[in-house]
Amino acid sequence: MNKINIFVASGNELLEERKHAIIEIHKLRKIFPALNLEIIEWETDLPSGSYNGRTIQEEIDSLLEKSDIVLVLFYSKLGKFTVHEYELACQKKKKIFLYFKVKKGFSREDKTKNEQYGQVLDFKDEVEKENKVLFRQYNTVGKFEKFLKDDLTLYLLQEYGKKDE
Repeated sequence: MNKINIFVASGNELLEERKHAIIEIHKLRKIFPALNLEIIEWETDLPSGSYNGRTIQEEIDSLLEKSDIVLVLFYSKLGKFTVHEYELACQKKKKIFLYFKVKKGFSREDKTKNEQYGQVLDFKDEVEKENKVLFRQYNTVGKFEKFLKDDLTLYLLQEYGKKDE
């Protein structure tokens, strides 16, 4: 049985999507019984306490490095740890699925929040110019679920063969 570890990188503002990713991966386990799909959740896969001088992010990075697939999600701000995890996934040549949650006419009265969202848009433009990662944009959790299911199903079929093998 092939073990496939899936890491989800996102900020807390996308907690709902993280929960739905776990559900979708659970559903895919039933569709691909010959694959051992494991979602890596640093929140539950790392014990609390200190790490002999290492930072918590270094421990999270170790989990990402053991992953085969990395899901990266952004919304209204570029979290420095999520950007770091995206860059590490690129550096380690992981299979990356990149998603941007968008809302038409997104605007906040707080100037700082608008600047943060502008950084997300700049990052998205940069990824598009690099032309190395094809990303998806969604505006509802349902759309995210559909994209995730479609993307993972197609990838798993291409990499590991038929669903019932």
